[in-house]
Amino acid sequence: MEETGIVIVGGGIAGLATSLALHRKGIKSVVLERAEKVRSEGAGIGTLTNGWKALDQLGVGDRLRLTSGLIHKGRTMLIENGKKREFVLNIEDEARCIRRNDLVEALADALPSGTIRLGSQIVSVEQDETTSFPVIHLSNGNTIKAK
Repeated sequence: MEETGIVIVGGGIAGLATSLALHRKGIKSVVLERAEKVRSEGAGIGTLTNGWKALDQLGVGDRLRLTSGLIHKGRTMLIENGKKREFVLNIEDEARCIRRNDLVEALADALPSGTIRLGSQIVSVEQDETTSFPVIHLSNGNTIKAK
């Protein structure tokens, strides 16, 4: 049985970003993804100033700025009780559109080798009777005990 500190289930944006944030703080984690490759389907993601601050803290902001499109204006629409109101937004702070694929790849590439375990289908999770830690059983027969 493999023992590790933190197991993150899912290799999407949230799972990869969580693992990378832990890594930046010196905490090892393992990301279990059931797909055979990191999923990168999807369209663009509008990211405003606070999002860019988070991406900078993760260490991937500069890389993503190279391929993202700067947003200068935006429009939002509110439909309430059958009445439509439209607002034009002039964006003064940093706002960019990131391709989902670029974001997923940047997060995955920034993680240490072996952190992401592709093709890891979870069969069951149980609690260790002695330690109360979770024990994860995978479809390939492997077992991981987390803390």
